[in-house]
Amino acid sequence: TDEIPAAKQDKILSKSELTDFTLYEDGSVLLEPMTNEAVLYRVKAVNVDAGGNISAVSHYDVVIDPFSYYISTQSVQTKDADGSATKPFTSVKQLVDVINERDFTRVYVDGMFVISEKMDITSDCEFYGMTSRSGFLLFPAASIHVGNKAKVTFDNCVFEHQILQNNQSMQEYLFYINTSSLVFDNCELITNFSKNGILIKSDNSCLEILNTGITLQTESYGAILSGTGTSVNSSNSRYTVVAPTAVVFSLVGGDFGLTQSICSVFSDLGRIAELNSVTFSVTDNFFKSEGRKTVAGDKKTTAYEQPEAIWADKNCTVLKNSGNTVSGFPRS
Repeated sequence: TDEIPAAKQDKILSKSELTDFTLYEDGSVLLEPMTNEAVLYRVKAVNVDAGGNISAVSHYDVVIDPFSYYISTQSVQTKDADGSATKPFTSVKQLVDVINERDFTRVYVDGMFVISEKMDITSDCEFYGMTSRSGFLLFPAASIHVGNKAKVTFDNCVFEHQILQNNQSMQEYLFYINTSSLVFDNCELITNFSKNGILIKSDNSCLEILNTGITLQTESYGAILSGTGTSVNSSNSRYTVVAPTAVVFSLVGGDFGLTQSICSVFSDLGRIAELNSVTFSVTDNFFKSEGRKTVAGDKKTTAYEQPEAIWADKNCTVLKNSGNTVSGFPRS
């Protein structure tokens, strides 16, 4: 909030200056924020007696912040936890109920929190990691769904995906966006799937990935994004997919922008992007491919010829494709 100059406590107002004040008779004075930010109010008051004598101005400062909530692993779980800085929530479930009841919520995350089942978010919110080790542990059956045109932003958060071997109930994707928006900024995501795995599934939505590192490993097929009708924008990020068949971005319809990022696939068959009917711009990136052995116990090191890094069908529109460095892919 903007700094408010200190009031002159000893100033005596003239009668003409009282026009800036409203006569207080009884009841309460309602102070409400005007935006999705905290607001600092300065309430000024003067007294006028029956003889018309005017007192010096007094004031009261108060911060109104109904949007910010806190969740912390450092706190002991109590019944009176209200999500405030002094009585933070201690579980994700407490938090989600609050988020979906409001138009907008800002969440300050302190520590790593377990998500063990599907988590539905249907209202705008921002999650901010308060330390370098703040974020979420996603268990095998966990996933985060964003819908109802909500915009969800994760800033400075860590995501770690925990798996159990041969777990048939594991989700095949961790994030699902449906007609909504998802933003990762300055985050780190590490995911493992026992079979097929997609980090983000998206339908008719917006995805923005900035200053973020993502690593995904599977035993079969792996992709960072599988989307339809989605607008994708990514810059200054790092992507790594380790799988027999690996794709960083798979998109049908929508638009795609990728710049100043490092994308690597370690696979038998891998691509950076597969684009169908997409308008795209790809500039100043580094694309790397390395083959891997397909037969268990094979002691030979076999070099696999990979397809081109970016595959686009004839219905795509190329806005820009320049300044990219390629290693392990044939040059198109």
